[in-house]
Amino acid sequence: MKVKKTIIILVIIIIIILVYARFIGTKPLRVNEFKIVSPKITENLYGLKIIHLTDIHYGRIVKEKELEEIVSKVNKLNPDMIIITGDLLDRDRTLNSEQREQLVTILNKFKSNLGNYIISGNHDLVHPYYYDLVKKTNFKNIDDSFELIYHQSSVPLAIVGLSSNILNTTSIEDKLNDFLVFKEENETSYNILLLHEPDFIDQVNLSNFDIAFAGHSHYGQVRLPLIGPLILPPKAQKYHDQFYLIGDFPLYISGGVGTSTVDFRLFNHPSINLYRLTSK
Repeated sequence: MKVKKTIIILVIIIIIILVYARFIGTKPLRVNEFKIVSPKITENLYGLKIIHLTDIHYGRIVKEKELEEIVSKVNKLNPDMIIITGDLLDRDRTLNSEQREQLVTILNKFKSNLGNYIISGNHDLVHPYYYDLVKKTNFKNIDDSFELIYHQSSVPLAIVGLSSNILNTTSIEDKLNDFLVFKEENETSYNILLLHEPDFIDQVNLSNFDIAFAGHSHYGQVRLPLIGPLILPPKAQKYHDQFYLIGDFPLYISGGVGTSTVDFRLFNHPSINLYRLTSK
């Protein structure tokens, strides 16, 4: 009899945890704020605000209503730049033409002062329509390319993007080649690197950059107190939490707003990062 009661109690506890992880753990959206301090932040960049979204996995728990709410929250923060570091789409959710247009319409509501930038994640590249979809939005695709941002100065800030590398045989060095060639002959004030899978940072010559932003890890998606993440995706095994100093190089990771594989989050609410640039 005691064994039966114990089993019933355990089943009830498991059900409660699953319900919590599905319907409460996946809400609400949190904003993590970080102060980025660097002597390379010149006066024209001082106070710049960057919003970092990642791993939306549109079509799973983030659908039209949820993404509209994210847009509203982001726009109220009046960002100077908005970046998405991959997995806008989900490999298990194929969007029909109506859903794609719906997604494009919502993405075009994101507003920033200096531009919106996006790179691919491993889930995005499963879908042949990904790049065409992005072209219809106000987000600039910077997969394996870079963009120069001139803000009250003739010396630009550079934002450099790496496409997802899990499904790609191209070396990181080759992907960054265009920017490195440009950098040899031109001056930039501050160089930001975007990558989806954070563990690939170990293949980057960090002397060419000042900071990096990544996604992919979801911070483990399901975490336990004192233990941390239960499962981590490939190429987010080494770097998966909010912040790392690699030597003196800063790597920031966003935990993302969506879910992957299973629609649960436990002790790990969806979040976006807000970075404020400053020299002190």
